[in-house]
Amino acid sequence: MEIEMHAKYPFLSDSKQFASSKNIGFSDLYLEAGAKRALAAIGERGEIPKFAPGGLESVVVGELAAYTICRMIVSTLANRYYINRLAVAESKRARGYLDYESDENLRVVAVDLGVGFEAQGPASGTYSKGHESFRMPLHDYVRFCPKTADYRLVRQDVAHGFVSGLKRERLTRVLEEAIRKRIESGMPVRGEFPQQIVRLAQKLKKLLPVQQVEVVKIPIGNYPPCIKKIISDLAASVNVPHTSRWALAVYLVSAGVTTEDIVKLFTTAPDFNEQTTRYQVEHVRSKAYRMPSCASMDSWGICIASCRCFNPLKFDLRVHGRNIRQHEEESGKGD
Repeated sequence: MEIEMHAKYPFLSDSKQFASSKNIGFSDLYLEAGAKRALAAIGERGEIPKFAPGGLESVVVGELAAYTICRMIVSTLANRYYINRLAVAESKRARGYLDYESDENLRVVAVDLGVGFEAQGPASGTYSKGHESFRMPLHDYVRFCPKTADYRLVRQDVAHGFVSGLKRERLTRVLEEAIRKRIESGMPVRGEFPQQIVRLAQKLKKLLPVQQVEVVKIPIGNYPPCIKKIISDLAASVNVPHTSRWALAVYLVSAGVTTEDIVKLFTTAPDFNEQTTRYQVEHVRSKAYRMPSCASMDSWGICIASCRCFNPLKFDLRVHGRNIRQHEEESGKGD
């Protein structure tokens, strides 16, 4: 594997082995780089800068050191929100490289992540040895595809155990999701960390806006199960799909919740950006979007109960709660 791949994708098995062979220590330079990476990832922007390519081994080692120390710092903070936010930032950074890789380099990353794919169609003139479309084994696609409407199986070309006709940007988006899951599952890093790491974590925590870790207690009263689930996932720092976020925003605006309270509710999302969130909520409010029906919510994979209320805004716990309990009882009898 070419040496710059280690700096682009430090989470790969070969990159970890390369880092171990260099016996990276805790120099002041590396500690500073690790702290900057952690702040960039879990701070307000949630964006990790790319490295300056050039093939120098010292640059690659520095990137690997910063990645390793960053993970230690975030693990020391012992907060699932920070871990999820780091995973999102690292996966998005990697996606920025994947979009311009050759098929060969894409395969190196995919194989390490446990994702298979095959090239289809003509080669692209944009990428070196690259193709425009791909197919992926069905089980790999289901494991790692984003949980949004556009990626649902009913909208894909599925045949003979493969999802076919995946454009390059869709393939790299699936790989991005696989990277996010790998980083999340590997944290927090276990073990005793040097005092330099502990001090950096304490210093970093003071620099983070307080509202980023607030969990807003909005009275949910007669909110339907689907809306409660989205709110619960956000509170647990789950990376909620865009369709679910949009549906929640439309519901809360329709329910009379203020923009400030809605924005605060989203602060625990791993990729939270206050300016973007506020803009999107105000956009929903200005457009007066109608709440999607239960059928639409079901087609998006958001519906989780048999309320039979036809529209989430019409849900009444006294009436539709009985439908849910009846469905659960009937399902239990059928088991």
